[in-house]
Amino acid sequence: MSTHKLYSFKSIGFRTILKHFENTGQSCVDNDMFYRFLEEQYEIYKGNRKLAWRWQLIRRSAELLMYFAATGKVAMPPLPRWTKRDCQFYVEPTREQLANNDNIHGLVWRTRSALKKFGYAGHTLKYYDMSGFSKILDAHKIALTEIYSRKLSAQLVLEKQKSVGPGNQHKYQAVRKAAALLDEFHRYGTITPSTLSPFNLFGSDSPQLCCD
Repeated sequence: MSTHKLYSFKSIGFRTILKHFENTGQSCVDNDMFYRFLEEQYEIYKGNRKLAWRWQLIRRSAELLMYFAATGKVAMPPLPRWTKRDCQFYVEPTREQLANNDNIHGLVWRTRSALKKFGYAGHTLKYYDMSGFSKILDAHKIALTEIYSRKLSAQLVLEKQKSVGPGNQHKYQAVRKAAALLDEFHRYGTITPSTLSPFNLFGSDSPQLCCD
């Protein structure tokens, strides 16, 4: 990194972050606190083209801190659009998360890696990412759990199915496919993407995914 770029990160990005959390009396922060901070910064710079570079630098500085905390690395991949900022599959899981078959972050990462080996086109993988895997990660985050839940995935598929209405089933196929692939990989450690595992309900209040 050039001296000028490093100075920009320190004087504008990191300095703004440090000042904010010092003013709020917070020295230990988590990702949710970082994102709330970024939401505030986004509202300040939104629509101001002349200062868009400043917002981008502050955002990248905060994302870099979160990425380094999670991975110990600074070679951060390209950031998604701000509206897709919380797609956690852009951050490589820790070794512990990858080694734990029940950890949702590690499970999504390993399932996506297995899916790539089948030679799917980039736009297809992106479709599954944004409309499938990211939705499942969000559902687990909302439920305040990192433990993979078949029930949460099944509930998400049901909600999506009900929201699209008759004749528009294709609009929820990505999340249904992603949920089935996750469940299959969790069970067997492999996937067969050519066959979509059936989605059923067992009991009146216990939606689950099943793989035959």
